[in-house]
This record gives sequence, structure tokens and C-alpha cells, in this order.
Amino acid sequence: MNSWLTSHARALARALARMRAQPLATCLSIAVIAVAILLPLALYVVFANVTNAATRLNTDPSVNVYLVLAANDGDVREIEKRLRGLENSAAVRFIPREAALAEMRRISNLADLLAGIDNNPLPHAFAIKPKSSDAEALEKMRREISGIPKIETVTCGR
Repeated sequence: MNSWLTSHARALARALARMRAQPLATCLSIAVIAVAILLPLALYVVFANVTNAATRLNTDPSVNVYLVLAANDGDVREIEKRLRGLENSAAVRFIPREAALAEMRRISNLADLLAGIDNNPLPHAFAIKPKSSDAEALEKMRREISGIPKIETVTCGR
């Protein structure tokens, strides 16, 4: 065991002497080894982050329908029935104006400003998931929905 420690101590002394004799070559060797170790790690981190971001992207088309502010509960039920009956409608989700305001307060920096308002300025809305993502089918759907009374705005997007 003693000879093993002595051998390692001599090897360390020779290595340090060579490093002092050639500092530039030593630094370049250390840099090359560091890059060789860090490059795969950096590529893995970038790949993991891109994959994580890509899985959160919503690429499904959606149609958002905003009602006029004067729409009452009866209007909402009638419009929902008509939206569910559309040929290209896979799923219809109603978003009440109170829920939209609460969500806006939760996610925006406007909570103080929104606390000072007396009336809710947001309309009732519907989020529709279409069966077909074809541009022509979405445009036809938008035109059909725009013709329904008490609907103010219809947006299509991804």
C-alpha cells in the first residue's frame, strides 16, 4: 500500500511540474475536456426544454364566440343549443362573464384596476372545438355563428 501511495504522489508531482512548465497547453487541454463534458449536457437541457415547451403548445383550432353585454340567461341557453347543433362543432364550453372576470383578475396585473369597477365589462362567451380544422370549414362555421342573434364577435384561431 505504501508503494502505491508513493507512486501516485510521484505521478502527481510530475503532472504538476508539466502543468507549470506549459500553462497555455494545460489551459487549452482543460478547456477542451470541459467542452467535451458540457456539450452533451447542454444539448440535453436544450432538447428537454424544447420538448417541454412543444408539449404545452395548443395547436388545435378553436372558435371563440362573444355575446353582446345585454344577453340574458335565456339568450345564453338558446345560443348554446344552436352552437351544439352546428355540423362542425365537436365540443362547446360556456364561459360566464363572472368566471371570465375572476380569471382576468387572477392572471393579469390589473387586479387593482378591476377592483375599482362597478359593472363587469366582459361578455358571456363560448369556446368551441371544431371537428374539422380545414380553413374553409372554419370560415363557414364563423359565418354561421355570426348570423345568430345576440352574438357580437366570433374569432377563429389556433
